[in-house]
Amino acid sequence: MTDADPEAESLPNIEVTGVQLDVGEALKDHVRDYLINEAQKWLEEEWSATVSFSRERHNFRCAIRLHTSGSEIVSNGKHSEIYNSFSWATEKTITQLRKLSDRRKRKHKKRNRNSKDIVDGVLSVAYVVSPEHTNVMSADDLGGPVPSIVAEPSELPVLTLLEAVAFLEVEKREFFMFRKPDSPHVNVVYIRDDGAIGWIDAASFED
Repeated sequence: MTDADPEAESLPNIEVTGVQLDVGEALKDHVRDYLINEAQKWLEEEWSATVSFSRERHNFRCAIRLHTSGSEIVSNGKHSEIYNSFSWATEKTITQLRKLSDRRKRKHKKRNRNSKDIVDGVLSVAYVVSPEHTNVMSADDLGGPVPSIVAEPSELPVLTLLEAVAFLEVEKREFFMFRKPDSPHVNVVYIRDDGAIGWIDAASFED
């Protein structure tokens, strides 16, 4: 019994078939090697593909279906030579892979830009931690000790809870004070001892 080749196990699964057509091992090897070499320039995730060859009158037809996470790319190529039919289909596949990669990069840049906009739009707030103030809620209630905070000045940034959490994570702060758009009360998001994010709404302390 021989050990399996780890490198072979990590290669994408590519099935090469012929429709009423005998596809030799040389063509199968060429398809797998070329498709792996080209597709991995644009894909980081796992992927698989099926490649089928057929005859259409005087031409060979190659159909490629490439499956990625959340996407399927389909392309076809025709030529009087079977290898060239694969080349035509592969060129179309690569074009679609390049467009898919560009779209993903644009989405990634947009997410980063949105996070930066949240950070840039937040006002600088001076604050002090006041030891003489008593925590209104117990550590058990909040999942860990929470500092009592007095904000100066009173004008706090107006953000939604999700935006405040995003700012807390992006700026890597221990806590952050803000006001929600529909409330004049001070809100605080903070990092608890267990690593989770806690939230205090001063409105909940009112009688």
